[in-house]
Amino acid sequence: MQRYLLRRLLLMVPTLLGVSFVVFVIVRAVPGDIVDLISGDYGASDPAVKEAIRKEFGLEGNIVSQYVRWLGDIVQFDMGESLISGRTVTSELSNRMPVTFQLGFMAIIFSLIIAVPIGIISAIRQDTWADYAGRSFAIGLYFTLFTPIAAATSSSSRIASQARPMRESRNRDAMNPTMTAATRMK
Repeated sequence: MQRYLLRRLLLMVPTLLGVSFVVFVIVRAVPGDIVDLISGDYGASDPAVKEAIRKEFGLEGNIVSQYVRWLGDIVQFDMGESLISGRTVTSELSNRMPVTFQLGFMAIIFSLIIAVPIGIISAIRQDTWADYAGRSFAIGLYFTLFTPIAAATSSSSRIASQARPMRESRNRDAMNPTMTAATRMK
């Protein structure tokens, strides 16, 4: 058993590297040049300005050298600066982690409260009205929750912007994304 776990943990490393490289390449393959967008914001079409932006954001060189540089920065927990706020990405993430954990924890609790009883009843009373009602409820809940995803996003951003301790209004704002996440778990 320990050998199996060790092998699985060791296989995690090349899997993470492979997935991160594929995502890195896909992001770079998106049509358009981010440097043109950034330099356009400043009204600069000067090649020297564009080259300075490329150097500042580490976009010079081929894609493999960019990936190696990015991976080295990630290993050192240096994720750069946010283009929007200008703050470090690490500090932005640390500000949002408490809300993320709160939503995740609440989603797990609600999914257990909802899913476990429905699953037990459906398993005990297979092919009866209770089983069909449980399945119908679950399927209906999935389809119903596709619509409020935009509202959940706006609620998430509203509670993420509050930097004060948890309050009743913040918990109330967290309910929509929590229920969305809870009912999407299986």
